[in-house]
Amino acid sequence: MSQGIMKRIAWGLFIVSFFTTPLVSAADAEDDDLYLGKYELVSPPQPTNSKDRVEVIEFFSYACPHCNTFQPILDEWLAKQTADVEFIHLPVVYHKTWLPLAKAYYTAEALEVQSKVHNVIFDELHNKRRNVKNEQGLAKIFKDSAGVDNATFKENFNSFYVTTKVTNANGAGQKYGITGVPAVVVNGKYRLSSELAGGYHNLLKIADYLIAKERKNLPTKAKADTK
Repeated sequence: MSQGIMKRIAWGLFIVSFFTTPLVSAADAEDDDLYLGKYELVSPPQPTNSKDRVEVIEFFSYACPHCNTFQPILDEWLAKQTADVEFIHLPVVYHKTWLPLAKAYYTAEALEVQSKVHNVIFDELHNKRRNVKNEQGLAKIFKDSAGVDNATFKENFNSFYVTTKVTNANGAGQKYGITGVPAVVVNGKYRLSSELAGGYHNLLKIADYLIAKERKNLPTKAKADTK
């Protein structure tokens, strides 16, 4: 057999081998991942608040229209979560006009009125089209929706606690590699966006999958408490 024929046979065998051998990624090797390519890994993984719960963080801004669209979908999803899921909102500041809104979130946290003002701020900005990206406008929301007087609002809005929390939230966004909102991070390891997931409902479906995956690593008692 001529050397040319031998080369053609060898090349043909290589081509057959290349297309019939499965391409296995690192993620495939660890798990039969149903959503491979639909989320990103946080590098390096970030520590969570508790080893007994699966942590889920939403990076958002009240100023973001996409976050406003996501919020009712997120609320419905949150209502179905079990006690072993810890959910955290983290407001980001990509523009100076977003700063008062991030401060408003942590002011609500300090005064324990998140449930009364969180969705109202979204509604005022995006549905009623009112300019509340300032201390005065936000103070009115807190007074009308949660009964917080102006002096109490101002004291907390400009407090060291709120300033520190906003700074830490922005630092966390950088550590998690957040470049746009809304974005969701599961247990410090997995970063999700609607673009990669294919929509907000799919994002939360993938979040459920990753939560279940991380739940397997929880202590036995934590698992039992959710049943």
